[in-house]
Amino acid sequence: MGQAGEGAGPAADSGVTPDLPGDEPGFTTGLSGFADPPGGNFVPSAGARPDNPFQTLRTRTLIPFAFFGGIVLYGAFRIVATMTPIGPEDPAVYEIASMMAGYGAIALWVLWACRRSGTGIRRLVGRVPGGYNWYPVLGLLGVAGLFSLGSWYVAAYGLSLAAPGMFEWIFEVSDPAVTESAAAAVMWTLTAVVLAPLLEEVVFRGILVNRWGVKWGIRTGIMASAVLFGVCHLIDMAGATVFALIATILYLRTRTLIVPIAVHAANNVVAVLLDFVYPSEGPGDLATELQEIEAMALPGLGIAAVTLPVLVWYLRRHWPGRGAGIPYLADDRVADDRAVEDPGAEDQGAEDQAAED
Repeated sequence: MGQAGEGAGPAADSGVTPDLPGDEPGFTTGLSGFADPPGGNFVPSAGARPDNPFQTLRTRTLIPFAFFGGIVLYGAFRIVATMTPIGPEDPAVYEIASMMAGYGAIALWVLWACRRSGTGIRRLVGRVPGGYNWYPVLGLLGVAGLFSLGSWYVAAYGLSLAAPGMFEWIFEVSDPAVTESAAAAVMWTLTAVVLAPLLEEVVFRGILVNRWGVKWGIRTGIMASAVLFGVCHLIDMAGATVFALIATILYLRTRTLIVPIAVHAANNVVAVLLDFVYPSEGPGDLATELQEIEAMALPGLGIAAVTLPVLVWYLRRHWPGRGAGIPYLADDRVADDRAVEDPGAEDQGAEDQAAED
């Protein structure tokens, strides 16, 4: 009876972890190329599955955490600004303090959420594969950047016609403040080039893709996180959404966030350099901006029409398969795959160790 009872017990009693949503048997990455490990697609063993911290991580706490934490940090940064060369009266203080407070609160949430769920930050970030070829990535970044630029002019022109009041508000909110302080310019540049790429990739690609991939399946998780990323970028929604999809595919292919972080940082470096080369004259420059948008709307449409097929081709070629698992567990899948290919390797290693003892 004891044996019969054990055989009829639930899966948890047999030591086998039930399958996770979006993490079914027959895992394949659906990816190919320079970043794939030896052996091609990953096929997990039928044994116990690794613990998945993204089953317990809850992303709904991000918004209240960032909101209330951002308020506290904003007040702290405003106080600190009075003791720095920037000065409290500098028009850039509000913008810099807001950005630092927002990203600071997000960073605290990442640390808290990962610690509470048992998510390894080092494992989440990963390492760049040896001999990684960056040149195709730079070309991909150039195509994505051109599409973002063209689609921005098209979207801005359409919004200026359909909702001029909303366009004016977005323009005033997103246009960087004019400052003559070198310290303020350095702070703004570091925030845009370092903090933004690092935290946005960790949150949108690292946490949201993995968490929503477990909850809804990897394909839906990718699309949902990309659309949310696009919405956060206002007028540049189309370009940011496509960029998010590209960055996620790079994450899936390399199993590290370092590559999309580097690509994101390079994209922001270009944007910062353009801001320095073509500086804004402040909110009063709206009429000039509208004239430029109207003149560039048609060329922007042409640029977007030429570059979009290239990006769609890349995404379709490397889109994950229906049964693909989350990238956080990819290393465990590689280990499972190697165990299936050579099931006697582990036993042989144990025998060799016993002989040495």
